[in-house]
Parts: sequence; C-alpha cells; structure tokens
Amino acid sequence: MITAMHLPNIYNKKPDRFWQIINERAENESNLIVQECLYSALSYVLRPTKENDENTVQVMTKILEKTTLPEQKMGTVDPFSFLIMGLAIVRQNQWALNTIDEEFLRDPIRYANLLTRFVTKIIKGYIDPRRAQDTDFQENLKRAIILLKKIATATIPAMNELGSTFKEQRTEKVEQELRNTYAVLDQIISSLYFTFPHNNNNVSRPPQENEDKDIHCLIFNEVYPLMQQIVDFANDSENGLMFAPTAHDFMQLLTNFLNCDPKRVIILADDVAKSSERFGYNLESLAVQDVVKLVEIVLADHRDVVRDDEDCLNSLLNLLDIFAKTGWSDALKLVWRLDEVFR
Repeated sequence: MITAMHLPNIYNKKPDRFWQIINERAENESNLIVQECLYSALSYVLRPTKENDENTVQVMTKILEKTTLPEQKMGTVDPFSFLIMGLAIVRQNQWALNTIDEEFLRDPIRYANLLTRFVTKIIKGYIDPRRAQDTDFQENLKRAIILLKKIATATIPAMNELGSTFKEQRTEKVEQELRNTYAVLDQIISSLYFTFPHNNNNVSRPPQENEDKDIHCLIFNEVYPLMQQIVDFANDSENGLMFAPTAHDFMQLLTNFLNCDPKRVIILADDVAKSSERFGYNLESLAVQDVVKLVEIVLADHRDVVRDDEDCLNSLLNLLDIFAKTGWSDALKLVWRLDEVFR
C-alpha cells in the first residue's frame, strides 16, 4: 500500500519505470486498498495532459479484470470515480464511456453504490456553479448532464422492477437493494442542492449578483429535464418513491431556482409535494417551512407570473393545500392570502 501511494514520486523521475511497475501491480494485485492506491497514483498522472490517457486506461482495465466492482464506500476520496468521470466527461474517452454504458449502467442494482458515487463526482466536479470560471465549464456541464440522465434512465426501470418484486417478496435482501438503488436518485437531488450556497438556517439563498443568477439559470435549464424525470417516476402510483428527506432537499433546490423560471419551478414543486405526501413529507415542520419560504418569495417577487397563468396559480394552491389540510397554520394563512391576492 505504501509503495503504491508513493508511485507518483517515481513518475516524476522515470515515467517509463512508473508505468512498468503500475502495470505489473495492476495484473497481480487483488487487495482492494492497494488497488485504490493504484487508482490514486493514476489520478495524479492523468490530470495535466491527454498523453497519459491510453496508459491510464490500460492499467484500469487490468485492475477491473481482477475486481469488477471497485470498493464499495462513500467518502471524499474516491480515485476510481474521479478517474472514470474525468475520462468520460472531460476527455470523452471511448473506453470510459463504453465501460459506464455496457458494464455499470447495464446492472444498476448491482452497481447502485458505485453509481451513487459517480453522481457525487459528476455534480461536484462539473455542475457546481463555483466552477463556472473554468474555460470548459459549459461544455463539461452539458456532458455531465447527459451522463446523469443516462444514470437516471437506467436506475428508474430498476426501481420499478424492485418495487414490483418487493410487493411479492418482502425480503431483507430486496428491501436493501431497493434502498441502495433509490439512493442513486436521492443523491442526484441532494448533491445538486448542496452545490448552491445556503444561509445558516439551512435555507437556500437565491443568487444576488447578475452573474451568479446567469450561471444558476444556465444550470437550471440544463438540469430541469432530469429533475422532471425524477418527479415523473416519483408520481408513479405503482412503484414511485420520494422519501421526505429527498423532498426536503428538492424543495429547497427549487426555491434556489425561482428567479430563473417561476412557473416551471412552482409546477415542479407541486409535483414534488404530491409525490412525497404518502411518505409523510407534509407532516414534518421542516417541510412546511420549505413551502412557506417558496410561496413567500413568489408573493414578493413573482406575483405577475402567477396572476397571468391559471395553471401556475392552481399548482401554488395545490401545493399549499397539501400542508393546510394537515392543520399547519402557516400554510392555512398563505392559502387565505393567496385567495385575497389572486381571486
């Protein structure tokens, strides 16, 4: 392990010797921790230029032949995900793209943990608005969204399959697989939510500067179809899922996007609340705070949009009704206020 950790020092002096050693270790090393150190060494030499892409792919292929499922973990250090996402999104490397499509996305239940890690790396590395100054930000953003859509598209049918199976076989194994696979979709929403700045009270803070707003709206327009795809699945009466923690992050994420497209945000927020109602989201005090915050911003900044669009107004009223019918006084007050303002 220590030898593998220090391989980059050899690369600095003798690159050919580095590739000789790391290829030999890739062929013979079966210890997961040492394999991870080999991936770390590769991430060090991959960054500067494309000249090492082919050698990197060769080593990764050898390791994957021995260990097709990289170590199952979640953490800040995940060199395998860093490598394959960088190769796929930035370098558009065909081996990386094919491996993701033909190996990992073909069996999202087996690779659920890995796909969850991929989501984290994709959003943190290529969708975070703080990276907007990167020269290739917009190109990488579009490629990253395409890959996230592929992950969601592969995950949703797997969720439907597991949901049907769980109704017939309520075993611990099926339940765990269902939770692990759902975590992929949850991670998309939570990682998007945490890419944006927040106040200490944990409420999303809309962008203040025009430049920030432009970047946020650029991201919103790119991720909107993905968010709609997740909500459409959640609203499936047969197997749809939207647990309360996911809905909480989703609602705050949408609040952050209100200045970009109030109508689409309001309608999507209504769908989020409806899909998560049967999982108890509307019974939580944090949930009503989420919704009240969103509606107050709408009343303060976007009255004209709601006044001129009946669908938008109905979605706003439906959203509040989900909480008002459970007796939340703040939601009831806003329903009355909306009636006074718009009816």
